[in-house]
Amino acid sequence: MDEPTVGLDPKQVAEIRDLIRELRGQHTIILSTHILPEVQATCQKVIIINKGKIVIQDTIENLSKIEQGHSRLFMRFRQEVSDLKAVIADIDGVLSVDQGSSHREWRVDLRGDDSTIEAVSSRVVQKGLGLLEFSPSKQDLEDVFLKLTYGQESTQAPSQDTNKHGGQP
Repeated sequence: MDEPTVGLDPKQVAEIRDLIRELRGQHTIILSTHILPEVQATCQKVIIINKGKIVIQDTIENLSKIEQGHSRLFMRFRQEVSDLKAVIADIDGVLSVDQGSSHREWRVDLRGDDSTIEAVSSRVVQKGLGLLEFSPSKQDLEDVFLKLTYGQESTQAPSQDTNKHGGQP
């Protein structure tokens, strides 16, 4: 199936997802798509191809472990913050600090556990920067895909499944 949900309304997308799940176990379904949330919603196994070569083949569960221990924070401030990196760069586990669409929005990539997230939030509040929004999230299949195909931050893949011809996508 090539991009089976493109152009469909939300009800039709749900029906296609249900159909794919119903066929699971009875048939091997190959789903070709760039819509990675669709992959996460319907597939058990994933093959990521870059420049005609298989980069990785594994289960969704194992691929999600590639970024285990990594988090992304979105922060929005009441006032402009000229250099958030200078405020939090010395906190252990801060990997990158990037400005969003303005000096009021920032994205921070972290390695570590909840204590790293807590340290960042404490520092920002302590500095009185006017924090309005602080949203942590785990990195997803899209992050894994970008790292494996475009080389954004090197990462070690989990043990790969060697059965390259069987199973479900």
